[in-house]
Amino acid sequence: MRWILAAALLCCPVLVFGCFQWTQNPQGKIQSVGVAGTTVWQPKQPSKPIAPADLGIPADQAAKMGGPVLVIPGDSGNPQYRYRFYYANNNQCAADLAKQLALRRQQNLSGPAPFCTETPPRPSLQGHGLLF
Repeated sequence: MRWILAAALLCCPVLVFGCFQWTQNPQGKIQSVGVAGTTVWQPKQPSKPIAPADLGIPADQAAKMGGPVLVIPGDSGNPQYRYRFYYANNNQCAADLAKQLALRRQQNLSGPAPFCTETPPRPSLQGHGLLF
């Protein structure tokens, strides 16, 4: 009984002072739960990479795509990720990434930088909570 009481006393200030955080995918499923900088829970299976078909690209066109995908993370004004898939025979991810990075330097932008990857992550939305 003392253990439960001690755990409750430790958890209450965290919840009251708004340190409770979570991430969720665009479909609203919880991806992780934690407190200020520490993940307390996340699913055992990581989410699978996003595919062209997930973004509404027709199957016949998606079959022609391959290689690295340019992922452009959102910013505070627009948190949505953008993805640029390429046809396998004309993948320009590295060149487009160099252009994106040069543009960021020119405009002095901060935040997550774009990147090329074979396994593009699904975007996640972060939230913070205050419970009474």
